[in-house]
Amino acid sequence: MEIWEIVRRIQAGQTIRSIARSLGYDRKTIRKYLNYFRSKGVVVEKGSVVDEQQILPLLQELVRENERSSAKQARLEPYRDELIDLVTKKGLKPKSAFNVLRENHPESQRPRQLYEL
Repeated sequence: MEIWEIVRRIQAGQTIRSIARSLGYDRKTIRKYLNYFRSKGVVVEKGSVVDEQQILPLLQELVRENERSSAKQARLEPYRDELIDLVTKKGLKPKSAFNVLRENHPESQRPRQLYEL
């Protein structure tokens, strides 16, 4: 995710809605990141000045928190090409692509692993 781009756009005065539309993310996701920074004492709002060096350690921490375990990633590996196709060619967001994947592979045909993610 382009978290630094979100920060930059907020500082420039763009609304959460316009950022979400232009970057293709849900407004709740953008708010989640802004609230995360606020919880760490970094205020990101129109006209605020946030140095990239100040926020870089927080971004690294945030990325580590959001990573899936290698075991969970391995569960999706058999469906990797299909997921990539749904996201890149059909323009679905990852969560929607995952839901389509679950619909395309009824429980009797797919491993239990798709329910456990």
